[in-house]
Amino acid sequence: MTGFEIVGIVLGSIPLLVSALEQYSDGVSTIKNMKNYESIFENLHTSFVTGLSIYRHSCEELLSPLMLPDNKFHELLENSEGNA
Repeated sequence: MTGFEIVGIVLGSIPLLVSALEQYSDGVSTIKNMKNYESIFENLHTSFVTGLSIYRHSCEELLSPLMLPDNKFHELLENSEGNA
């Protein structure tokens, strides 16, 4: 093999090495996330509960000017089917 062929092989392998390192780092971060699944799940749960609270408060703010009877007001807030 000539020097040009060896240089071509070395330069051609650099993108493969970079790609392998990127895939390795993605795999390592996935494994770290799997080890920390409880804290990640807790963060997702907290985000969901917060979003649900904001949604419910927005619904209450939108319905309050309608001066509905209490039972109808609570029925509209609790009925997720939209048939209230």
